[in-house]
Amino acid sequence: MSYRPIPIWTWIGLGGLVTTEILLLREVWFVTRYFTPLVWSFYILFADGLTARRKGSSPFSRNPLECLAVALASIGIWYIFEGYNLRMDGWRYVGLPEVYWHRLIGYFWSFATIAPGVLVTAELIDSVLPRAAPAPRPAGPLSRGWFRLSLALGAICLIAPFVLPREVGRYLWAPVWAGLIFLIDPINERLGRTSLMREVRAGDTRRLWTLLAAGLVCGILWEFWNYWAHAKWIYTFPFPWLRDAKLFEMPIAGFLGFPPFAVELFVMVELLSALWRGSADIQRRH
Repeated sequence: MSYRPIPIWTWIGLGGLVTTEILLLREVWFVTRYFTPLVWSFYILFADGLTARRKGSSPFSRNPLECLAVALASIGIWYIFEGYNLRMDGWRYVGLPEVYWHRLIGYFWSFATIAPGVLVTAELIDSVLPRAAPAPRPAGPLSRGWFRLSLALGAICLIAPFVLPREVGRYLWAPVWAGLIFLIDPINERLGRTSLMREVRAGDTRRLWTLLAAGLVCGILWEFWNYWAHAKWIYTFPFPWLRDAKLFEMPIAGFLGFPPFAVELFVMVELLSALWRGSADIQRRH
């Protein structure tokens, strides 16, 4: 790799992370209320800068407006899961600001960092992996039968928590974290968007594993920073025998949900990015 200077926003992100941690310990009001979106905003800058340093390009350096579009899409995406949470009661927020519009700022700002955080982490991980040879064979289109089966499976996963009794449906978070993958990825392929299923059929699993790894990394960071936050979320884990084995606020078994969640975010952003003619592609070369 030829020498590339470290982008200035890398240092802004790193300095912001350190400063935010210090101000949290000093219980500065603004930081205690907005610690989570602050650290994630600075982390995204830091990770994006490292990616640009390694690859010569990054989401922010390629197209800042597209990054903004992804952040706005992230808010809407997360509200889908908030809708499921109303039915399934998987987590609750505590320590939020008493003023309503202060809470809204915290919600929107935090939710806006979710998809960018995962995607920039995936691209950073991709940048440190050895370069692999191109897939040796092209992948044909998904057959009509498999297309319909995938859509049906995704729909069943997503509908089940609402049609089954609440005391049963609240145990079905695993299908929720996978359902949108089966529902949307085949649609992405039909629309000519990036499709993970098509890449896997071609023998190229790099993007899939990169996303799974990014989900786990971000899951650990989410829970680590959430543990210290004043305004935070806590889990109402439905499996009593697993509830007490925790890392930070999250029962250890719950970390299994973060890798598929990252894949789910990718396919959702890839579909929505057609609206602004962008892409969630984390392996673009410029």
